[in-house]
Amino acid sequence: MGASSKGMGNATACLEGEWSLLNNIGGLASIQNPVIAASFDVHPQLEAANRTAFVFAMPVKIGVAGISAFRFGDN
Repeated sequence: MGASSKGMGNATACLEGEWSLLNNIGGLASIQNPVIAASFDVHPQLEAANRTAFVFAMPVKIGVAGISAFRFGDN
């Protein structure tokens, strides 16, 4: 998820930041401040492929903690 991922054709293994929680968890190490992000990917012609995601990440004493929610599809 996330615009960076989409812009790189979903090649997410090398990306850092909040969306690393859903793509490559090692990329969370770059988080310096608490961050909240939300994203949705809508396909009007194929509603069963819609995606929605929410991410919260914040630095803690021993690294970065995060929580996410992801939904795929329609009803």
